[in-house]
Amino acid sequence: MPDCSLIVVAHAPLASACVKVARDILGDTGELMALDIELDCDSDAEVDVLIAELGRLDRGAGVLMLSDLKGATPGNIATRAHLLYPESSLVYGVNLPMLLRAVNYMHQGHRDVARAATEGACNCIIKAE
Repeated sequence: MPDCSLIVVAHAPLASACVKVARDILGDTGELMALDIELDCDSDAEVDVLIAELGRLDRGAGVLMLSDLKGATPGNIATRAHLLYPESSLVYGVNLPMLLRAVNYMHQGHRDVARAATEGACNCIIKAE
């Protein structure tokens, strides 16, 4: 089965920073890209860019989008693209544990990678005593 691809859609420069750190830690991250969204962006144009990237990156197992904040511009752009691209999953609240877990599960389909990423993120949120 082909691998799932990943796109981080977040406020600039968070998406690029997350992807860089993931590559620094893991080395080969497969099809992983960042889409940094500027505060003054043209949202319609960014949706078009994202949909084109979804189509380009999809290798048969769909694409998982990880976004930083539901309801903010990057999350809204990702939501619109997700609704237009049925072979995608979208998870909000991207953090490094989520991204690393997603990369490690990319051999699965986008829905399973989304589930693994969410579990990884939740399991790493721990209050220090």
